[in-house]
Amino acid sequence: MKISGAETMEKLDYYFSFPRPEPCIEKLKELLGPGSKSKGAVIKLHLENFKEFNETFGFAFGEMFLRKIARFLCELKDADVYRTTGVEFIVILEKVSASTVMSLLNDIAERFERAWPINDFDCMCSVNLAAEYYPGHATNADEMLEQLDYAITESSSLGPNRYCFFDDKLKQKLYRRNSIARLIPDAVEKDLIEMRYRPSFHNESNRFDSADSYMYLISPEFGRIQLSELIPIAEQTGQIYKISRYAIRKACELISRLTAAGIEFANITVPIAPAQFLQERFVDEVRDAIEEYGIPENTLAFEVSQNVSYSGFTVSHGRMDELADLGIGMVSNDFGAGVAEILNQPVEAIKLGRMLSWQMDNDPSGAALAEGLLADGQRSERRGFGRRLDTSGEKPGAQDNRRRRRDPKPGGSFKAVRRGLPAGLPLCAHALRGGAGRCL
Repeated sequence: MKISGAETMEKLDYYFSFPRPEPCIEKLKELLGPGSKSKGAVIKLHLENFKEFNETFGFAFGEMFLRKIARFLCELKDADVYRTTGVEFIVILEKVSASTVMSLLNDIAERFERAWPINDFDCMCSVNLAAEYYPGHATNADEMLEQLDYAITESSSLGPNRYCFFDDKLKQKLYRRNSIARLIPDAVEKDLIEMRYRPSFHNESNRFDSADSYMYLISPEFGRIQLSELIPIAEQTGQIYKISRYAIRKACELISRLTAAGIEFANITVPIAPAQFLQERFVDEVRDAIEEYGIPENTLAFEVSQNVSYSGFTVSHGRMDELADLGIGMVSNDFGAGVAEILNQPVEAIKLGRMLSWQMDNDPSGAALAEGLLADGQRSERRGFGRRLDTSGEKPGAQDNRRRRRDPKPGGSFKAVRRGLPAGLPLCAHALRGGAGRCL
């Protein structure tokens, strides 16, 4: 929609009050259809952290924010603006030069670097930007939207408020991605996936006692596809379940052969994506594989990330309990992720969450972690490490009584105070070494 002096702000706000993808698609069909001589560019905006903003301030406030963004876009020169999804806008620019497109992209990115005043709040929101010239790589509306989506993904990897053009390089990457995605079903059925296992050495027993599984996809066109490239494509195209099921059955087959040969080992670990725990038949299919190959309890383990807690908490944890009942071990592969980033920030203290601290006090399984964290602080001469308590609402004398008992109050938090230059914060490593589990 283009804004003009005759149009009121009320009409503009109503137009952008909910997504309208159809007018945008029709416009793109017109511009890219047979016989069209139009030239220009298409810009796509994706609001990166708007979901958290909406959950914090409410839907009505979020809609006010979106309308304010829409007004800003409509005021850009030669901009035809469409809201295509809840947090995405398309800006179509006809008969514009490359320099004008670049200038508009920089203006949009710069605007999102500053706060948006709404009522009495200064709101911040980051944006990912993608752009593509036409005519060019896209021959129809569907191709244009797919290519802009891919460019948005590339833009997000550059950081907030950055833009990316869909060019020849991205076109080759998109072709490779789509080719691999189309190959996955055949690869599972025709054994075009090559399984490998990386053994772990146990210092105390002086032997290899477990192994982590990984895989390659063999492509006739591209050769061996690494796991780091395969898994994101499988997740984005909804095929991760096929990959994981194949890996689980292959691991069960290997465990069965090792057991029959009398080879002693602890377990074989298979990485599982968080989305797997939301699959309705996931536990049943794991049970079927265990029964088919007759593997002993605790010889198969699943490696999961902490993100599993964010993907349907109740369902995911219920499925994990069911898998534990089947004798499946669970290994966390990114405990303490992000700690290293703190070293590059001017942080004077680190506070662990109240829930974690409470679990350390009340759950016996948290004792090893607590001891490891405290030991890390005691070994360091550059920073103190102790208990920081929330004492609000306590009766007089409660703190003195607790000091005499040396019994910290549940619900407090740990605090690491950094003095001078940091020598490193290997909290997770020390915590794991302090416990009974193996350090991964």
